[in-house]
Amino acid sequence: MYKVLSNYLALHRQNIQLRKKKDTYMSSNKQDFIDKKAIMTLLILLALGVIAYLINYFLNVFVAKCLSPKLYGDFSITVQSLTVLAVILLLGSNSTSVKYLSTYIANSKKQEITGYIHWNLKLIIKTFTVTISLCAILYSNHFKTLFSVFQNYH
Repeated sequence: MYKVLSNYLALHRQNIQLRKKKDTYMSSNKQDFIDKKAIMTLLILLALGVIAYLINYFLNVFVAKCLSPKLYGDFSITVQSLTVLAVILLLGSNSTSVKYLSTYIANSKKQEITGYIHWNLKLIIKTFTVTISLCAILYSNHFKTLFSVFQNYH
């Protein structure tokens, strides 16, 4: 009986050691997958950032070539004003998305995810409408000049 128990305990210990090795192997593979996914996401975001920067640069070169220095200054002020206005009008929704949306996704709360996305889209649409309206009111005179310059360029 003692020999049977000692063999059983030895087999049980071996089984536990094999499970630990398997768990370590599985968690290491899962960690590698997560790391590869994070690296791919980082590279994609980096590539998109570089592409956006290049597009912005070449559009600025094109606009600067088409406009006089005074009009280009007005154009730059308009763009910067719209950027500041958009940040103010978003009301911090980009910051809250990180906190709330990631929590909803982690907990698989589909109803909350859809509700948050609908609310955020409504906010963005309202922000866009207000921004364009203010832009049209404040810079209507400059837009007429800007569009006439672009029409004369072609």
